[in-house]
Amino acid sequence: MAFVTLCIVASGLRFSTTATPQQVTFRSGVDLVAVDTQVIDRDGAPISNLGVDKFEVWINGQPRKVVSADLIQYPLQTPRNLIDAPVDTPGVERTDLPPVNGRVIVLAIDEMSFSFQALPDVLQTVKRFLGTLAPEDIVAAFPYPFGSGRIDLTHYHNQISVQLSRVQGMKTSDVGGMGGGDLFLSPSEIVDIASNDSSALQSAYQRECLVSNVGAVSAATGISRNDAQSSGNGCVDRDSGLPPNMGSQCALRLKAQANGAVGELESAASESFNGMRTLLQGLKAISGPKVVVLVSAGLTTADRAGGRPDISGIMSATGELAAAANAMVYVMHFDGNFLNTFSANGARNTYNPCQTGLVNASTTQPRDEQLSAVGLERIAGQAGGEYFRITAGNGDSFFNRVLKETSAYYVLGVQPEQIDRDGRTHFIRVKTTDVKNATVRFRSQVTIPKTDGK
Repeated sequence: MAFVTLCIVASGLRFSTTATPQQVTFRSGVDLVAVDTQVIDRDGAPISNLGVDKFEVWINGQPRKVVSADLIQYPLQTPRNLIDAPVDTPGVERTDLPPVNGRVIVLAIDEMSFSFQALPDVLQTVKRFLGTLAPEDIVAAFPYPFGSGRIDLTHYHNQISVQLSRVQGMKTSDVGGMGGGDLFLSPSEIVDIASNDSSALQSAYQRECLVSNVGAVSAATGISRNDAQSSGNGCVDRDSGLPPNMGSQCALRLKAQANGAVGELESAASESFNGMRTLLQGLKAISGPKVVVLVSAGLTTADRAGGRPDISGIMSATGELAAAANAMVYVMHFDGNFLNTFSANGARNTYNPCQTGLVNASTTQPRDEQLSAVGLERIAGQAGGEYFRITAGNGDSFFNRVLKETSAYYVLGVQPEQIDRDGRTHFIRVKTTDVKNATVRFRSQVTIPKTDGK
């Protein structure tokens, strides 16, 4: 069986190889930086026959000369080796894969974002995607963060389908029940209340903590709500039977639940990042460009300055790791927020007459969707890929789009200045000139080696 296995230990993996396709040779004698760039039309088809004069490149905001522009198409005319140098790093086991003509594709499945019930249907879409790959393409499945941590690349696509059948969703609760409480809070409310937004807390308090004072007896106090002093709108605190009070135990529980929920979301994001870090560090040991298809149900992050959950550092670090691994990340976001909100078993949609305004899962749903998407959008953007949001249907068209877009790309030979040659990661920008209806994709960061002897 043709496969290469990297038994990865994230803390110990340090081996990397040059990631330049074998067909591209810089003959000018100048130490150029290879920048992989996709140029596609409206339908996702690569645009070919572009010369050097059609590209402009900036490193850290400064223009740099583009010396060459080579179009690479799959299948490759000349096979390439995936590992060009011996692996002598502890924790890495090497078996050789014969030279290949196809793409290297890794299916990264974010187990923690999916529930046990939701993931099987998603994996059926991924399996259909496997069936459309060319025979020369090699593939690996990488469930994270609780997978084996191995990158097992193989030409045998059916083998990957079998592996995917064993992957299970690990999400244990909906956001409304996070933080260890019994009160419903939407993701938007969690972000706002954790940010000390008093109006958001008051809205949630009215919906979750107030009841009509007619006929019932408080379980906490034994006080009849008929006898209790009520507020002007005839509503009392459900726990105490007393008039509404933002200092009540129910209000305090809402605040504590929101703080607990953002902690859980940040912890889940950190776990997911550790899995992606393991993957991208492992891909450094494989030469040439790689395509990572990240399959996720969402990565919630705050949309207000200083808000929580704050995962901005994680998103930036993922971009740096992708640049070092020469990996392009496409994100397939299977967003179940809409269906979950409006289904019979979905989050709470009722209106409490004690509310002064309608705020529930239905009204916050558009913002909730954006909160789960923004982190994934940034990861795709920084890693040079694209973000696709799937709310209905099976997503087959988006997976087919990935195949079309990755069928060809340009390798730009860019001449850096001496100030760029410091062994660090630099921000890069690429654009085309006089190319109509073109979308240009590239990683936002590039690592430039130090000059020899410096």
